[in-house]
Amino acid sequence: MFREILCVFGVAVLLAACTNPGRIWIVQEDGTEIEVEQPGKAVTPATVTVGEVTVTTGAAQEQTPAMIAADKTWIAWVIGPLLMLVGIGAFVAKKWFPLIPTTAGTYTIAAGAAVMTLAIGLPSLPSWVWIAVAVGLGAWLILPGVISNIKGAKRQKGTS
Repeated sequence: MFREILCVFGVAVLLAACTNPGRIWIVQEDGTEIEVEQPGKAVTPATVTVGEVTVTTGAAQEQTPAMIAADKTWIAWVIGPLLMLVGIGAFVAKKWFPLIPTTAGTYTIAAGAAVMTLAIGLPSLPSWVWIAVAVGLGAWLILPGVISNIKGAKRQKGTS
């Protein structure tokens, strides 16, 4: 029974050690204490150099292409909401400028949402998914107009 408890305790300690951030604690000869605690989601290890001795909490986390792309997409979190605000502004401006089409606001809001969605999804989803989404969205936007034009052409042919 004692062995099983010890085994469970050991596994719990190992799991806790895997999820907790690193900590370095150095006590120098003169009594000076240096303590460095690594943040929980750190990408690089915490390192302390005292004189010629360097202490580190471990190896750096490997940078994946998705992580590198995510670091570069911060601008999408500025542009997306700005586009949405411009779209809302177009709806409001329509009250004083009736020539502004309703779709101007709708499409601008959709573009803002798309920019933010792409910032999240583009690095993590395979390319074929985005190609399929683009083709499907294009077909959804274009096909009704094409079908309407074909029907209009048939009606014109029948009346002439």
